[in-house]
Amino acid sequence: MKYILIVEDDPDHAELASSVIKVTMPDCKPHVVHSRDDCMEAIKGTDFDVILLDYYLGDAEGIKILEEIKEINRDVPVIIVTGLGSERIAVKMIKMGAYDYLVKSEDYLEALPVTIKRALNAHEDVVLRREAEEKARESDEQYRNLVDNINIGIYRSAGDNYGTIIQANQALSRILGYTPNEITSKIRLFDLFDDAVVRKEFLGLLIVRSSIIGYECRLARKDGKKVWVSVTAKVQFDGANNIKWIDGTVEDITERKKAEIELAESVSRLRVIFKDIVSALAATSDLRDPFTAGHQKRVAQLAVAIAAEMGYKGEKLEEIEMSALVHDIGKINIPIEILSNPRRLTTLEYEMIKTHAQAGHDILKTIEPPWIIAQIIHQHHERLNGSGYPKSLLKEKILLSAQILSVADVVEAMSSHRPYRPARGLSKALEEISQNKGKLYGDDAVEACLRIFTRGFVFRD
Repeated sequence: MKYILIVEDDPDHAELASSVIKVTMPDCKPHVVHSRDDCMEAIKGTDFDVILLDYYLGDAEGIKILEEIKEINRDVPVIIVTGLGSERIAVKMIKMGAYDYLVKSEDYLEALPVTIKRALNAHEDVVLRREAEEKARESDEQYRNLVDNINIGIYRSAGDNYGTIIQANQALSRILGYTPNEITSKIRLFDLFDDAVVRKEFLGLLIVRSSIIGYECRLARKDGKKVWVSVTAKVQFDGANNIKWIDGTVEDITERKKAEIELAESVSRLRVIFKDIVSALAATSDLRDPFTAGHQKRVAQLAVAIAAEMGYKGEKLEEIEMSALVHDIGKINIPIEILSNPRRLTTLEYEMIKTHAQAGHDILKTIEPPWIIAQIIHQHHERLNGSGYPKSLLKEKILLSAQILSVADVVEAMSSHRPYRPARGLSKALEEISQNKGKLYGDDAVEACLRIFTRGFVFRD
């Protein structure tokens, strides 16, 4: 149902207009008032779809009433009804916001429903447009609130060589220490890179890829301080494939970087402490068994050289070295009389010697270093064919680092003097690993060992 307000001080004219509307427009309900005050009271209580306003009312002029109506409801269509000779005034009122005008002539009643229907259609269009505008405004406001309240800076920069920022959210202002106006009036993103080399690399990657995600660098704040950030950038092109602008984000990762640095420093300190512990354990082992003093250090030298030849680097090399330096720590469980016995070992004594791999693992397994030393020590006497100890593991179950340590241990032990036998020599040791390559000892470890000795490797005292 559509509601039509008729503002007419002549009761006969008002009744006539109301009757025409009822007959020709059954979906419309007319409501008649005869004065300015009644008009104001009516529109405050009802949301009318169209208002017919007589220009000449006894208590007020139509111009004044039109202004008051528009203050209350700016979108309602107002049709001015005027007498002959008042068209000029009606046109003036249209300029002030009236929708149309009708002259009280002989065809007035015929034109009335046609004009009202046009006004109703226009009003519906206005209402729909207002609703769309309001939804768009609410959506824009919600989006702006979302963008401004998140902690990640969002920007749009011009497609120039400097990254001149043309749009930004509040977070970017906070991260860089500039006001929103400063950000979008004079800040060029690429000028904020504190390192020219980094800036050049970033721009180079952006040109090649058109998109960068998570580029970590430092930017200079307004106060001169440096802030670690993760930058994302996406180039937007126009129809001619020219750079239109660059959209992206800037996330402050300063605290994360501080935590990473502190963690790295802590790990570094732990490594130093652990190395000191390993060295102390190795020294303890050497003191207890002076006949094999230096064995673990020499095995470590050879194991590191073999591992490096096989491509080990950094932490993996350290892991091999630490494992080798204490690979016989489990022998502290074995009586010194057996370790220093100058005669050949009995079967029982040999079985006791074999427990040192398990004992070494048990000693070190409770320590939580950055390496798997306990496991490597546990397996350094395992052999590819399952004939080793303590678990009789086969090739696929033996760690590569343990295979390296195994080869280094055999070569050093055979080429050195023992209480129960003289040194067999380096040539015999290399012959042993060569003949049993792929059977007892890992192929890669053996080949790497042979190569480094061919190039002149020697043990250092």
